[in-house]
Amino acid sequence: MARTSDLKKKPVLASATRPAAAPAALGVKRFKGQLRSEQFREHLVREFAHLSPGARVASERELARESGLSLLTVNKVLATLATEGLVERRRGQGTFVAERKAIQLAAPSGLKLIRFIARDPERILVAGSRNYLASFYKGVREAAGADGYEVMPTPFALNSDGTEALAENTFASPSIEGAIFVECGVPDYRSLWRFLEEGRRVVAFDFAAPERGLNSVVFDNFGGTREAAGHCIAHGHTRLAYIGPAGNVGQPGDERLAGFRAALEAAGLNPQSAPVVLGDYDAVLEALKKMLAQNAAKRPTAFVGFMDAYAKLAADAARSCGLRVPEDVSVVGFGNGPTEDVGAIDTLAFDEIEMGRMAYTLWKSKARGLVRRHAGRLVVRGSVASAS
Repeated sequence: MARTSDLKKKPVLASATRPAAAPAALGVKRFKGQLRSEQFREHLVREFAHLSPGARVASERELARESGLSLLTVNKVLATLATEGLVERRRGQGTFVAERKAIQLAAPSGLKLIRFIARDPERILVAGSRNYLASFYKGVREAAGADGYEVMPTPFALNSDGTEALAENTFASPSIEGAIFVECGVPDYRSLWRFLEEGRRVVAFDFAAPERGLNSVVFDNFGGTREAAGHCIAHGHTRLAYIGPAGNVGQPGDERLAGFRAALEAAGLNPQSAPVVLGDYDAVLEALKKMLAQNAAKRPTAFVGFMDAYAKLAADAARSCGLRVPEDVSVVGFGNGPTEDVGAIDTLAFDEIEMGRMAYTLWKSKARGLVRRHAGRLVVRGSVASAS
């Protein structure tokens, strides 16, 4: 949490008996691991603690101008404080520091909030953002909004050992009814379980969450690569190979490789004889070049990638060996990466907005330890052809 010294100590309030003067610059800025809106809220709370009931808060427009935040953000911060009983908003008059009695008796009957916790939540606020984080957020917000909830982007708190935890004040406000988080590092599951034991509702977009008994929404890793391999088999390929990162990716890697092997077994092929190449990009690329340099009767004719970037590696390796894609070598990926990055590769696509809706529905159910797997759909772009 930011200290008082982190903000320039400037007045943001006017006396209850004097007209409100324009506040001096607040100096609100983003600190690591904290959104500017939360920095601003904490600054106001500290100011209110030293003021008498009835002190009038500067107008939203003045606060927005001096803090550098948008009017919408300032309005939401003040609405949250009003719900918490720290201020009173009087139509046509302004916003005032609440009576102490009102603060004590305030109930979260107005604003209802769910925290959306991620490593870099600022990314979802960029206009036109198309990253997976923004898609998850959009789905959660659409579903939660239908029930009258606001969704608050919130950063993880970082522990000294680099693990990501839910901050101590995650549920400090009575308006906060739950949290949905996106795993993108190393979460501190102890903090999650402490909140669960307190009866808090937490849902994860997290491949490790199912193993830890947390409510979670995940990609259907097993079913996705089984379908991807089956796509190649349906085109007559019997010599398939799987490529992916080194074996430190945990559950997704294990599940996708298992799905690949299940497709081969279902087709009557020997999954143990299928080559599996795991490693970083450079190591995989070199291994693929050697594999593809074999005579046509021995080399694989189709490659299934852990993700689209690995399928692209197979395509690059094939072309470097003078082979054509898909005429000589077919490739299929996972995840529907941007075509400008990986090219026109057949892939398994996932509706991440729908996954956001699924996360909210799971959160709303109040269930414990449930996992919802989202099935992908095959996108055909022409990187798989019939085996020659």
